[in-house]
Amino acid sequence: MAIPRHIQINFSRPGWVHCVARCVRRAYLAGDGFAHRRVWIEDRLRFLREVFSCEVAAFAVMSNHVHIVVRMDPQAASEWSDQTVAERWLRVFPGHWDGDFARRAADVEIDQSRLAAVVGDSGWIALRRERLGSLSWFMRCLCEVIARRANAEDDCTGRFWEGRYSSTPLLDKPALLACMAYVDLNPVRAAMASDIEQSDHTSGQLRLNELRQELDGLGAQSGRGGQCDVLSSQPGQQESRTSAPSHDIAVVRPGRVERDLLAQSVRTAERTWLTPIAIVTADGGGASSSWTASAYLALVEATGRWLRCDKRGAVPLCLPHLLSRLDPDWSPGTWLTTMRGHQQMSHGSVGARDQLQAEARRRGHSRARTNCVLFQQRTTNSAGAL
Repeated sequence: MAIPRHIQINFSRPGWVHCVARCVRRAYLAGDGFAHRRVWIEDRLRFLREVFSCEVAAFAVMSNHVHIVVRMDPQAASEWSDQTVAERWLRVFPGHWDGDFARRAADVEIDQSRLAAVVGDSGWIALRRERLGSLSWFMRCLCEVIARRANAEDDCTGRFWEGRYSSTPLLDKPALLACMAYVDLNPVRAAMASDIEQSDHTSGQLRLNELRQELDGLGAQSGRGGQCDVLSSQPGQQESRTSAPSHDIAVVRPGRVERDLLAQSVRTAERTWLTPIAIVTADGGGASSSWTASAYLALVEATGRWLRCDKRGAVPLCLPHLLSRLDPDWSPGTWLTTMRGHQQMSHGSVGARDQLQAEARRRGHSRARTNCVLFQQRTTNSAGAL
């Protein structure tokens, strides 16, 4: 039986949530012949990230469903001025619907007379302020526009999405990072791509392209090309700063260039609209305790190579090292079983056992439920809640 959203999500302490919206009857309505709709979804998601009070850590737009790892921040919305709330809301709901609005939502012109009228309405502002920090309204504003555009393109009516999207709370940092990797590896599991570099319309590809641009830029400023550390997968070899052969995992540990980049990314906003890895993984210990983008991408890349059944080799040596940074009790075998599995990050909640038990008590349940193999048998917790 479905759990009401107000029970499933802790609105008094909003955290990260893994949301999945599926096409009706799980038909491939964004697949062959309709792949351009995946661009629509990614563009709409980027637009809503700028308007709503939220953060997006990961996403993957597939042919018949979309994954989003998002955290709403209603506290930030409560600090916006009435003018800001009205402008943001009217960008999403300008009061009309046409093809031009659907294509250029980010550049829609706001009716100034309507803006002036609603700013003075305290009740209208209070309701919209609450909605701009609501997960349900965020998903509604994502799905509705895509459905309308698709129906207009097909000259038909009816549902495009299933009636209810799924939402799975992520209770701690290991759960968040595991879910992000799981989401970024969706195209690899579906045999739509061989690695994250070819995984179109995913946060992994977006972060990889952003990291390359940043490293190239910093390398040009220092008078040399961007370099990164390489951890060899051959036993007994030391780390070296050199170009990696095909069996090496590049960008495993942060080199000097990326340490400079990490410090810069924490001080200033990155160009990408996704929440930076350093901020996602921050646990109060400062930048030194956070993950770098290269470490996260190396974890995803190493896992993705092993998921492909037509790939030769064994579990890369960097994988145990990276997993131990997440949780010392995780094993590569359990990690890979989770990443290969179906709906591992859906249903119930995802997190360490004590976090799951605390979540069950909050909901008034006797026990916690999770599908994730990484956390089903856990008895201890080595990481704090997010």
